[in-house]
Amino acid sequence: MSVEYKEPDRPYIAKQFNGKIISAFIKAVYNFFHVYMDVHTDYFKNLSISTADTQHLRFIGNIMGLQLFELFTDPSGGMYLVFTDGAFDVSEYDYNNGWADIYRAYQDGDGVFGTGNEQEYPVVLSTSQYRAILEAVSEVASASIDSIHMIDVLAHVYLESSDYNISYNHGYTDVVNVVLGDSIPQMRVAILQHMYDRLLQGASTTVLVTHI
Repeated sequence: MSVEYKEPDRPYIAKQFNGKIISAFIKAVYNFFHVYMDVHTDYFKNLSISTADTQHLRFIGNIMGLQLFELFTDPSGGMYLVFTDGAFDVSEYDYNNGWADIYRAYQDGDGVFGTGNEQEYPVVLSTSQYRAILEAVSEVASASIDSIHMIDVLAHVYLESSDYNISYNHGYTDVVNVVLGDSIPQMRVAILQHMYDRLLQGASTTVLVTHI
């Protein structure tokens, strides 16, 4: 396969030395450096929230005052009492919680400490979620981070769903209700609430997250 070489963008030697051999040599050196540098110069030339890698995205977020953070940290080490109407063989777990060897459907006390499917902690924003939030914040004309638009964007980006409802609280003018639908896991209430509390600290609006 033939190699497409770039032509030098300016004269690098005196005209007396612009013969075919020296010109080919200069062209080869020129391309030797460009093959390693072009990808970096193109990246920085077009650097934006949408094109930045994770590290530069964090840098941009720091400048915007919206650092990448943990949404929620599990205070109990991931050990929860989980109730279920299905059968679970607990022998697959490497810890002993003092329960029976197996839990059958609908028996009294049909629960175990952990099923292996619990939410992992700490809960963090993914790079794609963080990018979407920064893009949304950058498009707000004023400092209206506590606007209905931003509250909606933050919910949609994190939940990756539209199964929620946003409305003003009838009792308090500075409170906005975010009610999650049936398809959203209950645990998301605490995580999303913590996310709003952290992002809107000191804002003129408080968000109250609940579940149907």
